[in-house]
Order: sequence, then structure tokens, then C-alpha cells
Amino acid sequence: MDSVINHIAIVGDGKMGTSLFHYLSQFDFKIIWIHITDPEKAKKKYHRKLNRALKNDLINQTEFDFKSDNHLITNDLSSVSESDLIIECIFEDLYAKRKLVHDLFEIKKPKAIIATNSSSIFPDSLSDLDLQKQKILGVHFFFPVETKAMVELIPSGFNNNNDLQKVQLFLNAISKRVLIQDGNDAFLLNRIMLKWQALAYNYFMESDYSFAQIDIVVSKHLGCMGIFEMMDFIGLDLIYKSSNTYVEGQDDKELYRLLLDFLKTKTEANQIGVKTNEGFYTYPQNSDIESLSVEQEQEILQKLLKDFKLIMDWAKSLSSSTDEDLEFCMNEYLDTNIKNWKKLV
Repeated sequence: MDSVINHIAIVGDGKMGTSLFHYLSQFDFKIIWIHITDPEKAKKKYHRKLNRALKNDLINQTEFDFKSDNHLITNDLSSVSESDLIIECIFEDLYAKRKLVHDLFEIKKPKAIIATNSSSIFPDSLSDLDLQKQKILGVHFFFPVETKAMVELIPSGFNNNNDLQKVQLFLNAISKRVLIQDGNDAFLLNRIMLKWQALAYNYFMESDYSFAQIDIVVSKHLGCMGIFEMMDFIGLDLIYKSSNTYVEGQDDKELYRLLLDFLKTKTEANQIGVKTNEGFYTYPQNSDIESLSVEQEQEILQKLLKDFKLIMDWAKSLSSSTDEDLEFCMNEYLDTNIKNWKKLV
């Protein structure tokens, strides 16, 4: 059927491309993974995984044969020529993505859809041609794909309803909850988090509390990774790059200034977090953190909760999704349950 996506290509062999391939390989799709760096190594690793799964009765012989025959790992971009959906997840660089999209239009079949897995680049910006924009949209998966049940779907503004429906059905089929967004609320989950991070950083600057003390309150009472710890884990360079896109056009740019200055300084010094052992924290972290009184913990907690509520109210005013969908996706994003937070206020 023309309305069904059966044949998928993944272009990109970083963390996201790898996570996507292994997640989608659980389903009954024909998959081509364009692995530029070392396809042979990736292929051997995947087939070892398949053999273990068969040996341990995690899959049967029919499933093993299907995956062996229909999951291709190669560095040959022309192999995507018969794919229904091509998901590009190369590094976050506009010019590199535009070059890739240009090359894909030289190869792909006319009806194939190109999905850009970007956290900050609008699909409209990947081509100057309206006819090409019709076949490009944003599908923002979150890492790791295996454990994050939400996806942001960002139409280009030129897509037809049939293509949008096809991609929605595909995302539903792989058990993802979809937030459909436009230019107003695109990348909303990251923008919610950035606003909270900026307010937390401003609070750090105004108060006598350390990054670690604020993070301890977050992890202890809110059940998720610390605000500053999370940024170190993601990479301060990536956050800085995408943040400039999010802040552009907003009427509260001053709110982000101190955090962006800090991120710029750290990025220029190549102190980008866990990857370089230096960011908000020095790794391995010093466990000698000044303890907080119950009153101090409550002071920090109430400040963070008040800020988060205001941010969620702002996000709900922007989003075309339901409040329930937005809260579900933020729960997935933070690996917590926001409803429990309301009892702490």
C-alpha cells in the first residue's frame, strides 16, 4: 500500500544512528543503515547479536532469516534508492545536512520522504526548492531511542497530508508518542529544558548554592538527573549550538544570556562535559559536597518547582498538542513523573 512505510534507510553512524538502527531492527521493516565509518565492523557486531538472540531463543529461525536478509549495513549511499523513508541523523551542521539532502534527491525514488533527525535545524532550511521541501520533514527522536517513547514531528510547511499521515502511522507502529509541531513550537521539549536550565543557572549566580547542591535537590526530590549534570552528559558544545537557534526570535533573550556566556566559554576551552572530563563539574566528581539543611533544600526545591510550572504554562500556550501529551513527553524526557512534583509545592 502506498500509505504504508515498509522500507527504511538510516544515514548516520553516530550514537543516534546506531540507536535508531537497533531499535527499528525489532520491527518487520526492510532497513538499510548507511554506516560511513566502518560498515564491516558494524555488520559483524550486528550478526553476532542476531546469532546470540537465536541461540538464546529470543528470536525464532523465521525472524532470524528475515533480519539477516532484510537488514543491510553498507557505506553505499545509493543503496537507499528504493526506501520509502530516509532518516538522516548525521552531526548537527546545516551545511552538511543540506549537502546530504541534495545527494539524496539525486538517488531516492520520487515518493520517498526524507526525515531529518535534528534537534534545532528546521526542515525548511535543508533545500531552497519548494518541490523538494514537500518531501522533507523533521522527525526528532530522543536518545536513546530504545527508552524514549516520544518523537517531535515537524512538518516543513510544504508537506502534503498523505506524507504526514504515512510518517505518523510509521511512528505509531514503532510505539512512539508523537508531538506534532510547527514553527511556533518546534523543538519544544528542548526549549522547555533550556528555559529551566537558564533559570537554574541564574539562581546559582544569585544564590550561595553550588551546582552540585542544586543538582542534589533535583535528583533527591524530583527523581531525575541533575540540571547541570544533564548538560554535562549531553555535551555543552551541542547545547550551546542548539540554544542559539532556540533563543533567536524569543522576547526573553536576556534570561539566557548568563548561561549562554558560560556555555560559550566552556565550548571554546573544549571543556564540554563528561566527554572531556570538564564542564559544570570536573570528572570524576568530588564527593565532598557541603550538606544542606532541610530548610535550604526546601528553598531550592520550591524555586525550581515554581520556575518549572511557569515554563510548562508557557509551553502549553504555544503547543498544539494536548496538555496530557506534553506532560507525558516531558516525563519521558526527564525520566520522572511530573504529577508527583505537584505534591511537593
